[in-house]
Amino acid sequence: MRCQRASPPQRQQGRHRSYDVKSRDPVQIPAFDACEATFSGRARLSAHCASMRQVITDEDVEGLVEALNTGREAWISGRIGSFADGSINQDEDMTLFAPFGGEVIRGLGDLQPRQQRAVSQFQGGTGSSEVVKTIVVGDVVIVVMVDRNEVRFEGRDEPHPWVLRITEIFRRDNSEWVRLHRHADPLIQRRSLDDALDLVDPR
Repeated sequence: MRCQRASPPQRQQGRHRSYDVKSRDPVQIPAFDACEATFSGRARLSAHCASMRQVITDEDVEGLVEALNTGREAWISGRIGSFADGSINQDEDMTLFAPFGGEVIRGLGDLQPRQQRAVSQFQGGTGSSEVVKTIVVGDVVIVVMVDRNEVRFEGRDEPHPWVLRITEIFRRDNSEWVRLHRHADPLIQRRSLDDALDLVDPR
């Protein structure tokens, strides 16, 4: 995977950069300088602004995607992989929209026990990750992908498809990745309005 980069104009260091991995065509998003939006005047430029200008390379993004794929393989085998081995850390205030539904899960205090309970239901399988798009904004990377797996679940004899639409947000902290948010849902099949409404309010 190679993310093409569009050269940002001068004086727009905080410009959004979005890359369609399939077509390899850069997707332009209106530019802004995040530091200028947060801090008024050069005298107030902080370490935060310096980190916003951290250069994230294509190789960095490729490494992140590889770590996510390794984590997917560990998860369907019943193990928490990328976070246990330290290749990706989770922010203390991380948010999660989990594939089993429910309200947002926020903070490691709630997140970690739920992850342990959820992963215990997975007992092996095979699959792959399809990266749809990556977006780089300063020190932040957004990864949009689809995970396609065949998984053996606790209490079930036969493997079952486990396909998720996923959006994840990461911050680059020096040489480490910190996950800020994950949204994963199994709504890969299109449905009618009535079926969608039944998900919200089944009667």
